[in-house]
Amino acid sequence: MQTQQPRHVARRQPDVIVADLVLDGVSEEEVWRYYSTKWKKSELIRDAYEAEEYFDHLGDGGKWLFFTAAPIKAPDGTVIGAIETLWDKTAEKEAAKEREDHNIQLAQKNALITEQKKEITDSIEYASRIQNAMLPPGDYIDGLLPERFIIYKPRDIVSGDF
Repeated sequence: MQTQQPRHVARRQPDVIVADLVLDGVSEEEVWRYYSTKWKKSELIRDAYEAEEYFDHLGDGGKWLFFTAAPIKAPDGTVIGAIETLWDKTAEKEAAKEREDHNIQLAQKNALITEQKKEITDSIEYASRIQNAMLPPGDYIDGLLPERFIIYKPRDIVSGDF
């Protein structure tokens, strides 16, 4: 029951169209014989097959196509035809790749910022240790100046006026 001149629209050479295989009711293994494991049974459409493939010779820079080949059945369940649909998913694939690239760049920048923050915090904590070392102990000051007060309130880690 195959088409007169089998030619898959996305392929360079004549090929058996998966809709013909669906129409003939071949097994999944038979589909694999023609198309390897690129095709799989559809999870949504009974007795249908799906695949997603990249074709470098289509368009400018290639195309990602999603195929579905499904039987057309009469009310009594008899297969009376088959249909194969193609969906250009190139834009989706390119967007996903761009998102992945941006996520990698974001992770790299985040790692850099985290390292810089650690270096800055370490430096500020070191400055705090220097400030604390310069302040004499409270009981020593009490002995010298009993009527005194010192305001030392660092904002976060170090005090600005010292």
